[in-house]
Amino acid sequence: MNRMLLVALVAAQGALGAATTAAPADCGSSPSDIVFLLDSSGSVGDGNFMKQLDFVSQFAQTFDIGPRHVQIGVVTFADTPHNEFNLNTYTDKNALVAAIKHITYNSGGTATDLALDYVKANSFTKPAGDRDNVANILIVMTDGQSNNSTETAKSAAALHAGLNAKVFVIGIGAGVSTTELGVIASDNQHVFSVSSFNALTSLQAELKKTACTVDGGWTSFGSYSPCTKTCGGGTQFHERSCINPPPANGGAQCVGQARENKDCNTQVCPTIPPATTTTTPTTTPISTTLASVDGDWTSFGSYSPCTKTCGGGTQFHERSCTNPPPANGGAQCIGQARENKDCNTQACPTIPPATTTTAPTTTPIPTTLASDCGSSPSDIVFLLDSSGSVGDDNFMKQLDFVSQFAQTFDIGPRNVQIGVVTFADTPHNEFNLNTYTDKNALVAAIKHITYISGDTYTHFALDYVKTNSFTKPAGDRNNVTNILIVMTDGRSNAPAETVKSAAALHAGLNAKVFVIGIGSGVSTSELEVIASDNQHVFSVSSFDALTSLQAELKKTACTVDGGWTSFGSYYPCTKTCGGGTQFHERSCTNPPPANGGAQCVGQARENEDCNTQACPTISPATTTTTPKTTPISTTLASDCGSNPSDIVFLLDSSGSVGAADFMKQLHFVSRFAQTFDIGPRNVQIGVVTFATTPHNEFNLNTYTDKNALVAAIQNITYISGTTATDLALNFVKAYSFTKPAGDRDNVANILIVMTDGQSNSHAETVKSAAALHAGLNAKVFAIGIGAGVSTTELGVIASDNQHVFSVSSFDALTSLQAELKKTACTVDGGWTSFGSYSPCTKTCGGGTQFHERSCTNPPPANGGAQCVGQARENEDCNTQACPTIPPATTTTAPTTTPISKTLASVLQIVMVTAGSVLFLLLSICLIMFVCRRRRRAYRNSESVSDVVAVHFKSSAVNNEHYNIATRFHNVAYENYPTSTETTKKPQ
Repeated sequence: MNRMLLVALVAAQGALGAATTAAPADCGSSPSDIVFLLDSSGSVGDGNFMKQLDFVSQFAQTFDIGPRHVQIGVVTFADTPHNEFNLNTYTDKNALVAAIKHITYNSGGTATDLALDYVKANSFTKPAGDRDNVANILIVMTDGQSNNSTETAKSAAALHAGLNAKVFVIGIGAGVSTTELGVIASDNQHVFSVSSFNALTSLQAELKKTACTVDGGWTSFGSYSPCTKTCGGGTQFHERSCINPPPANGGAQCVGQARENKDCNTQVCPTIPPATTTTTPTTTPISTTLASVDGDWTSFGSYSPCTKTCGGGTQFHERSCTNPPPANGGAQCIGQARENKDCNTQACPTIPPATTTTAPTTTPIPTTLASDCGSSPSDIVFLLDSSGSVGDDNFMKQLDFVSQFAQTFDIGPRNVQIGVVTFADTPHNEFNLNTYTDKNALVAAIKHITYISGDTYTHFALDYVKTNSFTKPAGDRNNVTNILIVMTDGRSNAPAETVKSAAALHAGLNAKVFVIGIGSGVSTSELEVIASDNQHVFSVSSFDALTSLQAELKKTACTVDGGWTSFGSYYPCTKTCGGGTQFHERSCTNPPPANGGAQCVGQARENEDCNTQACPTISPATTTTTPKTTPISTTLASDCGSNPSDIVFLLDSSGSVGAADFMKQLHFVSRFAQTFDIGPRNVQIGVVTFATTPHNEFNLNTYTDKNALVAAIQNITYISGTTATDLALNFVKAYSFTKPAGDRDNVANILIVMTDGQSNSHAETVKSAAALHAGLNAKVFAIGIGAGVSTTELGVIASDNQHVFSVSSFDALTSLQAELKKTACTVDGGWTSFGSYSPCTKTCGGGTQFHERSCTNPPPANGGAQCVGQARENEDCNTQACPTIPPATTTTAPTTTPISKTLASVLQIVMVTAGSVLFLLLSICLIMFVCRRRRRAYRNSESVSDVVAVHFKSSAVNNEHYNIATRFHNVAYENYPTSTETTKKPQ
């Protein structure tokens, strides 16, 4: 038997060894971020908790641990979650395993919901060590049901919705809820069950195999490319890549297309109408016949950079016909939008003989070459191959090349900026564009870059550059040429992924990409895919030959072709109905052409038709006969007076308004409010005033009675100050439409901005307006009062041009009441977010599930459009084949199972019986011994009964035998005197 047990132990040890040593070839070194969430509740117990830790430490030992490979973190939970250590805490396998074994047991309840919430919020974050484009894996281990299954279901749903992670669940023992495990896991394939903590070891290989299989995930789509046509119907596209994470270890490729196309600029190309010169006095208030406005020029902007640094170049500055733009048939501006002038007419210095061709590799290229473009602003990033095939010596030659190249430029925030990224298994950002603003410091930093070694994962490096290197935090500047120079000596490890990443780079980054292939191991086709075009591909036979590229690379890099900025917003339509025109513009300054580069191709201005709907028939002007002191009739309120809306007025209280005109604004607002039913179930109105800073007068939920609301409006005081419109918009976005301020779900939000002038900072106002539209689901109206307003700025603030109103003075505000209310009351329906998916109709073999949304955010009202699209979406689920349940032979115990309970009982009975017989025989012998020795014992100083009792008791093998010995002792004691009594007998 002992030999059989030894063989079984050796076999088990061998199996465990195979599980922990052979498995790493599958995915032991592939990067993954793995977090274990371990049940430490009272039902687990200290002993079983240690078995969990053994399981985790064995699992960890099968991986290569470190910041470039696998990272593991651990969280335990009972009543509350407890973070043991983060993903990035331990970068060494031995230290990690030691830390796992030192985790202490907590005990308590099973608050699984709080644990899931903690992991979602903290465990897979940058501070905790989470890495981009690396598979995230969560492994939850538990032995029982959670304290609150409803909250656990909610937390699990939030986890899956907010965390891009594969979630495994291991249920241990009979106390778990299979339903709850399925809710927590990513799907049923990620649920594992074992009968006890002792059986955990059997899961190692299967869990690792499943965890290592990483299905590819799409990144988000990038921005759309420019439309191929400005009118008449063109196309544009945006792209995404399958690297979030990339598929690995047999995982599936992403499903779907990497590129999406859509039609654009489908409007008919317009014929610009002749410029009419109908004049209307500017002092006449707006009426149903709008006054024509002749266009006027803005001031000229700053001059563009000179096209040459010496020898005579040209530069230009531009203006636009927007001060004001022509409107309502008014005349276009007369004159040119661009003016050119000569610049840098001084003679160029004489370049000395080409000493650079004879200079040794350690000699920098003469700085006189910099006269070509050394001081022209450029943002240049080098992406350097630091893989194992390069070697330390050749890597230093790359650094020499980069430092010599840098020395030919004027370095600084107004000139050339240089950043460096190295790559092997993963990319490493050495320093950003804005890190070094001094040439000496930059060159010193380049020379101190260290060699990494590793594989050649070019696609990861390109993805990193696209996402990080040319960004504002890294120092990227507007309207400055972006240049990426990639240097490599071999083919990438994943050519297909490199092709995808290069395509994404070109689609998502406005940069000129050069590639330098070094040696015979490179792939020319791969170099051409990475570069902007074949003219940007360079090859040299070795790292020693890099110096020969300096002049040619710099010459090509310095030639900057002009690039268009994006088109700006459309200017207001020349008519409000009956067919007008509007235009938007762009400029060739992104970047401007320089050093012989080409001018932009195409037009700086695009026109399109607008407001083509027929002009409405104006009803009898009942509002014009109303005395100023009489509010608009409440019969207007029948349009939408009782429909719920949350309306905030943002009123200009700056110095240009004046106290008298400010009161006219308040009079306008109070009359507007009187046309509505006011209250928490109807219309709510709030007011914010602004000058140098915004002032919250009252919130949406402050007044629930019309009379109190009107009284509060009329008691608002005038502030005076500057016109900080940007700060006012920021305030409204952050505070006015919030729950504490009274904002309601599924109710139309309306913001009405009233101003008499341009803001202090147009650029900041544009940013704040963009943030307002992006972050607030509200219809925004802008009312410009008087001649000092900027029509362009009103268009930026408003939701669109149909929400821009203008009047000639504060006295003319009354004419807007009916039109503003009509437009404000029309509410287009908006979808809510889709809810959670319904349970799948099948657990395997292919079922369906759905989720729904409703057109109530807000609901359409007063002639507003219904939501476009479907209220329900269906999808397939549980498509895996149903498993075949094995025959019930599995219930028989394996050969290694201990002796059955029945056999053990029989053996126990036999042993007890044998012991009893043996004891009985021994007792008879002792009685006989006593009988023969009784006379001698009588004379002896020792009691016979004591001798026998001690012997019996020492021989007893169980309680029954001991009791017999005791009874015998008592009987003997009664029949025979003690030794003391014996001494009293006469001899």
